[in-house]
Amino acid sequence: FLDYDRGFKRYYDAAGRFEFQYPSRYVQDRTVFLNNIDAAYNQRMMGPTLAATSSRRAAPRSSGPDVAFGPAGETGAENLSVFVGQLASGFSLRGTLGEPTEAAERLISTTIAKPGVRETTLLGASEATSARSGRPLYQFEYRVDYPNSAQQPTYTVCVVGAAKDTLFTFASRVPESVWTERADEFREVAKTFTLY
Repeated sequence: FLDYDRGFKRYYDAAGRFEFQYPSRYVQDRTVFLNNIDAAYNQRMMGPTLAATSSRRAAPRSSGPDVAFGPAGETGAENLSVFVGQLASGFSLRGTLGEPTEAAERLISTTIAKPGVRETTLLGASEATSARSGRPLYQFEYRVDYPNSAQQPTYTVCVVGAAKDTLFTFASRVPESVWTERADEFREVAKTFTLY
């Protein structure tokens, strides 16, 4: 368990959907923040007639993460982010994606891997329960190698969970040099991801 007094802060989603802890040396990604502000503004500017046609509008979406953090002044190679996406009715982690290992392999192969460009290796997968809601969460780790590039391998700890009709994906990605020094820290940060 991470101690807030020992170099960690808490992020609480303004819509009350999730929370997590992150290293206090991280700052919120300003570009992601501003993109989401622009998306919300554009949604509001649809006009009162169009906006009033649905009593349950989807939350404003940009095409990127809902929130992202990383070390100040860095290139983004070390970062953590949360992506939020809509799901088809009836989706469940186990029912739709399968067991944790099967789900991780499926998600990695369809969203990350690109033969010859990004070679992925699943390092482990497990299931946990969100502390607040009791919802199932899948946590998995994977390595990405870049065979045709000088880029060093990256490691990602990912947590996936579903609430209502929404899929939440928490991902903390770091270069191999950072992973070697602080892998346990990133695993613990991922364990703090909580769905409401």
